[in-house]
Amino acid sequence: MTTEAELVGAIAAALDDDAPRLVYADWLAERGDPRGELIQLQVAVDGMLEEDERRKPAEKRLKALLEEHGESWLGRLVELRRHGMHFAFERGVIGAIAAPIQVLVQHAAKICEVAPLLTRVAIIANAGHDAAALARTPLAPRIRSLAITGAGTPRLTGLDRLELPELRRLELEAIAVGPDDLALLASPHLAAVRLQNCRLLKGVVEAFARVRGPLRRLELPACHLGPRLGELVGAGCRHLAELVLPGNELGPTGVAALRPALATVEHLDLRGNELAPEHLPLVLDEAVIPRVKALLLGGNPLGDAAVTAIVAYPGSRRLTRLHLGDAGVAALGGRALAVAESLSGLRALTLRGKPFDPQTCAMLVASPFLANARIYVGDRFLARSTKPPPKRPARKPPPA
Repeated sequence: MTTEAELVGAIAAALDDDAPRLVYADWLAERGDPRGELIQLQVAVDGMLEEDERRKPAEKRLKALLEEHGESWLGRLVELRRHGMHFAFERGVIGAIAAPIQVLVQHAAKICEVAPLLTRVAIIANAGHDAAALARTPLAPRIRSLAITGAGTPRLTGLDRLELPELRRLELEAIAVGPDDLALLASPHLAAVRLQNCRLLKGVVEAFARVRGPLRRLELPACHLGPRLGELVGAGCRHLAELVLPGNELGPTGVAALRPALATVEHLDLRGNELAPEHLPLVLDEAVIPRVKALLLGGNPLGDAAVTAIVAYPGSRRLTRLHLGDAGVAALGGRALAVAESLSGLRALTLRGKPFDPQTCAMLVASPFLANARIYVGDRFLARSTKPPPKRPARKPPPA
């Protein structure tokens, strides 16, 4: 007879696979345990698109389940809430935790006992805390995703000594970061990195040369790291699917150096990187970006020339998202977009900035090539009427 411990062990051995979770869900459901329904619903929702009509009813049911049973499922972890600890259920089990680092370190053994499948940790950071203390807890070998968030950009100690052998995702927000604090970039399984609103100290950009893992997603919004970032990413990253680098002042030099890293990229965000129309050939080249589906070039002074270049680019037929907001696209460019057959795959088109004239907006809305796209112009989405035209009243026959 299969035991619960064996079923949980099968999940732990294949954390990314839904099949063992669903087997466990069936086992629980057969015994009348509502956790079975929780697993089934969360696994199902995890695989649904936002617009899936089944999503809202499933989320409503999930909310009801967690309101009714959430505290009992947390067990002894409930008492840790008074220490500022928060938990989340993911795909049916306690999968994420957020807390001050000293609380995590103090209660790590209890957390691991009650939540053996927990893999995501978010640290609420304060100045002077020793991040390396986390490495000395039983949580460390389990952490696949680590997020560190501060207030007032504090500087943590010990980040250079924090070893997490299973780390897949690293997010740092609103803390001070020096080059040695990014030692985790060398983690062998690291697949996603995000730095946001951090105070970056001298030499940080050079730390990206440490990347050794199969990095698939790199997000560095408004880090202002300059052309050197393009050189380091271009030289060291060959597996990227998503590259989000808005506000880094890469310029043509940085973008040119970045090109070797773009062969596998599907989502490319180069907003606000000091690119001019003459620099577009650096990006709009099928040999350079053969897979890009989402292309974000807003915030660069490109003007209507960007529209001409994108429409002529052979890969434009593959695009599902195009962002040219605050790029100086005028009415002429807007009308060119409306008649661009090559953009018929778009699902989202952003042209934020100076509003177009009503005629240009009408052309965009009426375009058969943009029929499936949400179009944002100026400060609003263009509305499409779904109401059928009013019927004309029957004409009365002229009097005899």
